Amino acid sequence: MATITGTFVNDNLVGTTDSDLINGLEGDDSLFGFNGDDWLDGGTGNDVLYGESGNDILLGGEGHDWLDGGIGNDVLYGESGNDILLGGEGHDWLDGGTGNDVLYGESGNDILLGGEGHDWLDGGTGNDVLYGESGNDILLGGEGHDWLDGGTGNDVLYGESGNDILLGFNGHDWLDGGTGNDVLYGESGNDILLGGEGHDWLDGGIGNDVLYGSTSSVSGTPEYDILTGGEGTDIFALGDIFDAYYQGLGFAEITDFNSHEGDQILVFGNASDYSLDAVSDGISIKYQGDLIGFVANTTDVILSDDFIFV
Repeated sequence: MATITGTFVNDNLVGTTDSDLINGLEGDDSLFGFNGDDWLDGGTGNDVLYGESGNDILLGGEGHDWLDGGIGNDVLYGESGNDILLGGEGHDWLDGGTGNDVLYGESGNDILLGGEGHDWLDGGTGNDVLYGESGNDILLGGEGHDWLDGGTGNDVLYGESGNDILLGFNGHDWLDGGTGNDVLYGESGNDILLGGEGHDWLDGGIGNDVLYGSTSSVSGTPEYDILTGGEGTDIFALGDIFDAYYQGLGFAEITDFNSHEGDQILVFGNASDYSLDAVSDGISIKYQGDLIGFVANTTDVILSDDFIFV
């Protein structure tokens, strides 16, 4: 393994065809791993690190750094500063460290950790795992079946395509499953959950939450969603100001509606558009004769008291 060491000024350091250890030291440096499995450490300063081919380890060090893993299964640590991390091709591990960081997994099945600060995480293609950790973070799963955990702070999570799992954790979070059959847990805080297209499971957890199993009256295929508010005063949306959801294409099941906790059901139109029918295990909700919702485990649902018409 070759060792290449910079100076106290701005250096341009290029590795060999073998595995290299490259240390930028001080200054705003550019480090290129080239071929081989390389170790690149930017040191102090605002540095640019390119792992290129091979399974590389990149450490930004102090400063606002740019890290690009390139081809291979790479490990990237932004460390301190506001850093940009790009995994490139391969299955990569990206850790932003402290600061407000931007992490792109790009292709492959990647693990992204925002660390401290307000971070932006994008898994890209592949089945990725994203942890926002502390701060108010934005997480995008991208393509594939992804796991998104906002961590502490008020976070925004977009599952995008694929069958995704989204966890808000602490804070007042916004969770959007996107396309696919998704599972959304708001956990603690006053959260907004949107299942999007597909058969989704939404659980608000602790707090006063708003749950949208669908965001469209017509998705092109039948859609069956399960909505659980959890603790707190929750709103279950079966429509918006434009139209009722689930028309002719499935319905949403509300599992824990409790009028005594102040839960309400948000619907499009007027009371005259709706009918409630008691069945053995709950109440069916019909919009102009079409089943769009089912309230399970209770018959204590009153159209004039428990519905919000928009």
